[in-house]
Formats: sequence, structure tokens, C-alpha cells
Amino acid sequence: MASLSAQKIKDAFPQILHVDTAGGGNGANLVPVKDGDNGTTFAVEMSTDKLKATKTFLQTKKTHSALGPVDNVNVADCNILCINAAANAVTIGGFAGGVDGQVIDVVIVDATNNVTIENNEGGGSQDIQLAAGADETKETAFGGWRLYCNGTKWFQIA
Repeated sequence: MASLSAQKIKDAFPQILHVDTAGGGNGANLVPVKDGDNGTTFAVEMSTDKLKATKTFLQTKKTHSALGPVDNVNVADCNILCINAAANAVTIGGFAGGVDGQVIDVVIVDATNNVTIENNEGGGSQDIQLAAGADETKETAFGGWRLYCNGTKWFQIA
């Protein structure tokens, strides 16, 4: 291990993140996260049971345009799924890679052809349960769906 000699830990390890608010981080008491030398305050505050973004939240999007039906559209690390139906109709029967608590907005960005979400298709890794209890098709129309994942299945929430 390297010797620190007369160095302070903050100088030897400026990449260490810390919170320096007295008594901070317990329960509802959110505190800022800073780098080792206190030169940078990051865009998050945290406590033992909460995490708060203090700046713009980064949205991660993917685009899907396969003819389908596709039962395992990969939505890992994604919260906006853009559907491009310019070349063909798009049918989605399920997702893969969703995690508990993930919310995804499925947004039709080109409505040249129909877009269908299949209700409880059964062929995907993570089926989609729509509020109406039946497949839904947007016929050459913009719009979309908001879905919530419980880790094994997706549920329409808007």
C-alpha cells in the first residue's frame, strides 16, 4: 500500500466520494455528495433510505422498428422506447431486461403504420398486462403507453 506520509487522504484520493454534512445521511436528512477535495458537488443528494437528483435527470432511450411480433424487446437501462413505424407495422408482445421499479414510456415517433402492444402474449420473457385486458393498436396514430415493471411482468399505468 502506498505511503501517505504528510499527505491528507483528500489529496491522495481525490476520486473518493463523500458527504461532509454533520450528522447527515440519516433517514430523511438528505446531504450533498462531493468529491474527495470538496471541489465538486455532484447532482445527487442521499440519505440511508433516499436518493434525490438535484439537476436534470438523464433519460435513456432506445428505438424499436422491427416488424414483429417481437416478444423480447430489450429494455434494459431504458426508460423511453421510441417506436418507429415508418417502414412497417410494429407489434410488441413482451420485453426483456426490465427490473423491479422500472418505468418505461413507449412512444410512437412515426405513425405511418399501425403499432400494437399485445396483452399477456405469453411468449416474452416479461409479458405486458394492459389496463383494458386486451391487445391495443394505435392505427397510424401517435401516442403511446406508460408501463411499470415488477421484475417479472409489465403493467400499464397510463
